[in-house]
Amino acid sequence: MVKVFYSDITNCEYSQVEVDNFHMLRKDYVNSIQDMDRKRQSAFVWMLLQKVLSDINVSGNFSVDSKGKWRIIEGGAKFSIAHSGNIVAVAVGDAEFLGIDVEKISEKVLKLEKKLGDYKPVNMSNIEHITREWTKKESAFKAGKKCEFYSRKIYDKNGEEYFLTLCAKDKCEDFCYVDFKSLYKF
Repeated sequence: MVKVFYSDITNCEYSQVEVDNFHMLRKDYVNSIQDMDRKRQSAFVWMLLQKVLSDINVSGNFSVDSKGKWRIIEGGAKFSIAHSGNIVAVAVGDAEFLGIDVEKISEKVLKLEKKLGDYKPVNMSNIEHITREWTKKESAFKAGKKCEFYSRKIYDKNGEEYFLTLCAKDKCEDFCYVDFKSLYKF
């Protein structure tokens, strides 16, 4: 079984204090990011993952494999993370193959036409459809294999639209919204 958790970080400010509490590998990774928007997104997606793992009693000790993919050292749980704009998302489960992607629906995806490959939709003028197909491609890439797709259209607090897609071998149990403001004091 796989569960997806996502959160809107619209009104959440980046805090180096929170990052300093991360495990050394994650802290080094987040601190290496130069772009402040990406740094903020990365810090919050790792905070969301840590909260989810804590709730299901899985250790938050990570390693990075030879392909650069993050892994949980103990417990057998697998995860995938994604962020775009004001949305951060994690998928957690025991699925052999598991990948997640989120993308803000915008004209930016029109530039991705050549990268869509087999996922290229017939109507390249439909931005919403292109975005959904892009999240399928990215989630399959992260999973390492094309599996079942589960997509949802979600919104941030500003009304911006996103597609959130899970690619997993196992069934998706649920898409759960997590309110960051209730978890942390910002």
